Amino acid sequence: MGDVGIHPILLEIIKGAIRSSQSEMAALLDRTAMSPFIREKKDYFIGVFDAGGRLVHSAGLPLMGDVIKPVLDRYALDSIQEGDVFWYNDCYGSGGAVSHTPDQVIITPIFSNGKICAFSLTWAHFNDIGGLRPGTLSPDAENIFQEGTMVPPIRLFSAGRQNDDAVAIFAANSRFPEMVRGDLRALVAAVRLGKRRLEELFARYGDEIILKAFAESER
Repeated sequence: MGDVGIHPILLEIIKGAIRSSQSEMAALLDRTAMSPFIREKKDYFIGVFDAGGRLVHSAGLPLMGDVIKPVLDRYALDSIQEGDVFWYNDCYGSGGAVSHTPDQVIITPIFSNGKICAFSLTWAHFNDIGGLRPGTLSPDAENIFQEGTMVPPIRLFSAGRQNDDAVAIFAANSRFPEMVRGDLRALVAAVRLGKRRLEELFARYGDEIILKAFAESER
C-alpha cells in the first residue's frame, strides 16, 4: 500500500463499511422523501468527503464540480460546530456540481476527538422550488432568476437548532410547500445517518487508520 501504511484487508473492510452506510442513507431517502424525483427517479447523490472537501466515496448519480467548496469558502473550518447542517443550491459557486437550482445540497461535518475529520453529504432534486413553471422545469427560462429560489451556502441547522425562517421562506416559494419541507427533512436525516455511521468507524478504528483509508480511497 506504499506509504499509506494500512493493511489492504482492513482497507477493504473500511470501504465496505462506508458503502454500507451509503446504502442505508439511500434506503432512508427512498422511504422518507416526498418528491417523485427522489423516490422514483432516484435523482440524488450521496457522498463522504474528507476534511479538505475531497471525495472519499460516493453512491447514486455521478458528481462533477466541487460540492464542499462553497461551504468552506463562506465558513472557516474552525467556525463549524458539532450539530451544524449546511444547505445550498448555488449552481455557479459549486463549479457545476449543482446542475440546476432544484438540486438541493445538504452537508454536515463529522467530528472525531474534537476536530472535523469528514463531511457527510446528500443532494437531491426537489419537485418545485418556484420559477416560471410548475415543477421548476422551465425550458423557456432565459436566466437563472427564472429557475426558482436560489439558496447560498447557509446553516440550515446551527449547533443542532434549525433555521426555521429560512425553511419558511423557501417553502413559501414552492407550489408544494409540504413536499419541500418533507424532502428537506429526508435529506437532513440521511446526512445525519451517514454522520453517525462514520463516527462509529472513527470510534472503532481510530482517527489515524480511517484517515489513512480516506487517503488511499482518494487515489
